[in-house]
Amino acid sequence: MSEGGARVHVGEEGHVAQAAKDYVETLARELSRSRAGLVLSPADAQLALSWHAAGLPLAEVVLVVRAAQKAMKSRGGGTARGALELPVSLQAVRPRVEAMLAKSLKAQRKLQEVQGRRSLADELFDAARAQRLPAQDGWLTLARESEGLLKTGVEAFWTRAIAAMRASLHEMPRQQRVQVGLAVRARRGQRPRAMAPARYRRTLQMQMLAAGSELFQVPPKPFLL
Repeated sequence: MSEGGARVHVGEEGHVAQAAKDYVETLARELSRSRAGLVLSPADAQLALSWHAAGLPLAEVVLVVRAAQKAMKSRGGGTARGALELPVSLQAVRPRVEAMLAKSLKAQRKLQEVQGRRSLADELFDAARAQRLPAQDGWLTLARESEGLLKTGVEAFWTRAIAAMRASLHEMPRQQRVQVGLAVRARRGQRPRAMAPARYRRTLQMQMLAAGSELFQVPPKPFLL
């Protein structure tokens, strides 16, 4: 049987189990609404596969992703040059999606098996330790506390990440600080009228994170979720 062009089959318990490839590609298409391309990050792709293996209904996951995108737009996310926010990622909506697992202990056990008990905090901690980062303690602390922060909302995570980035810039050579500043300035555009000043400042801070990561791996890419 087919649904929306994807190959599906009926499992032993009568539930529709969608092929893992189609499951991942469907989520990539949803995320492409807020960014270019259909390629998921390695962390997002692995997360999508674990949700598929745990039996999370694709339709429900899609609804959570769409709600996150809608919330981002309602906060003033625009498409003007220099005013783009980092797009919604599966990591950002992970707490809300995996809350659905509470309805099924069997699915929860399966998810733990698939993930091998490896959490987002573990992945970020390893990324922060893989290289000598300026103000490294701040990134290690953020890694340890990442999952708790995301449970309260993705903004809490970004606030801490921006604070860690500022501490890192303080310890980086002046030439590197200048390069990050120039990169942000090159991406900066006029604030859209519909965007509040505070939200525009946050988009510039997010650009600072992205520029530092691209130029000097500060922060390491996994911290961009």
